[in-house]
Amino acid sequence: MTEALPWLLLVAALVAIPLARSKEPSSPAKPLSLVGPVVFGLLALALAFGTGAADGVRNATLALALALVVARGLALAPASLALGGNQAFAYGIGGALVALGGLWAEGGPFVAVGLAAGLALGAARGWTWLGLGGAIVALVNGLGAKSEIGAASSLGTALAFAIVLAWVLRSLLAGRGQSWLPGVAGAALAAVGACLAANQYVVIADGLVLVAVAVVCAVVARAASLGSASSFASILCAVVWLAGASIAFGLARGLGMSVLFAVGLALSGLLGETRRLAALGPLGGLVAYRLFREHFTEASRSLDIGQHYAIVGLVAAMLVPLAVAQWRAMAKGHETPQAALGEGALLGLSMASLATGIVLLAAKGAVGMLVGFGIAPIAAMLSDQEPEETHSLALGWGLLALPTFAALDAMLDLSRDDKVQFLVKASVALIALAIALTFLSPKNTQETP
Repeated sequence: MTEALPWLLLVAALVAIPLARSKEPSSPAKPLSLVGPVVFGLLALALAFGTGAADGVRNATLALALALVVARGLALAPASLALGGNQAFAYGIGGALVALGGLWAEGGPFVAVGLAAGLALGAARGWTWLGLGGAIVALVNGLGAKSEIGAASSLGTALAFAIVLAWVLRSLLAGRGQSWLPGVAGAALAAVGACLAANQYVVIADGLVLVAVAVVCAVVARAASLGSASSFASILCAVVWLAGASIAFGLARGLGMSVLFAVGLALSGLLGETRRLAALGPLGGLVAYRLFREHFTEASRSLDIGQHYAIVGLVAAMLVPLAVAQWRAMAKGHETPQAALGEGALLGLSMASLATGIVLLAAKGAVGMLVGFGIAPIAAMLSDQEPEETHSLALGWGLLALPTFAALDAMLDLSRDDKVQFLVKASVALIALAIALTFLSPKNTQETP
């Protein structure tokens, strides 16, 4: 069954071709668009063979070069835009190519990684899901092969098969009945299929919990965004997914995180939240790190799970300057006592969150927070907020982190049980401040940046 899965995935992708809906493209990609991927592939090959790299690296580089050309070549066909927009086909083809490459035992463990990288880098003109499908299969299969369950090396392919079927169902229901029906039905099928696939390779209870966590995170992230396209909402969604990653890691280590990432991407796409795919970026980085760590233990020993804490701190800290800047923009023209109290509640909530994060995430999390403060102005610029104000806020929070860390230094070595008790008490304060902020925030009917 393991060797048949990639072929079944390929068949499922081909079956989805008739579901492609034509778009209004200007024209397919020009042949000259192949030049970039070809040159990049040739340079990679020259480097791999010219430096006497090991056979596994050479084979992976060959896979990379081939996948670059294939990915860009798909965009040359007249029907390329319609096919690329058919997520079932694009995702399935990407996953199948990587899975089939992984069956080539003589190619070494990095052939699938090379194929996935090439597809992601070479994809053009709406073929995003081609790269995503390949990446999911490479990450999940790679971590599965390194897990204690050898058969899990095919888990990524099984997940991709279930996800392609979910996309097919969504396409079949498109335009029929309620507008929400296709996405919800597809997401439900993806969740069920992921449960069935995961339960073949991990403990049944853990497989159910992993998918349940993904569903909960998708729902919470969608609710948290409230239809907003702001960077604050996007980063808040990223925090939600990172919180789910902590649970997934506890259940099945890196493999559990990769399953969460795969299901999360699928649910976001099926529910029409494609603009929120970026919120899964930090989680994807963690999964890629786990795969790197499995192959290069010595090189990554100093990072370990502490890197997870650093990334959580980084992403969460980006919220603070953005939240304050966005709230101030919303409060313009509302110079009232209520607004003044609201800003105080927001600053208090931010300060309490900073302190709680330092205690729970310790030194590496605090360092991640400092980096997050630094990235916040960039996020503000991308979301058309005032980067200058956010930059000032970020510097202020970064400086404030120093005395805060010094004040809490004695609490950094608390036991796990003591930290849980601290978190319960801190949550009461955080919730109280959040409720106060809700009532004190000015009602602004105009859209804010």
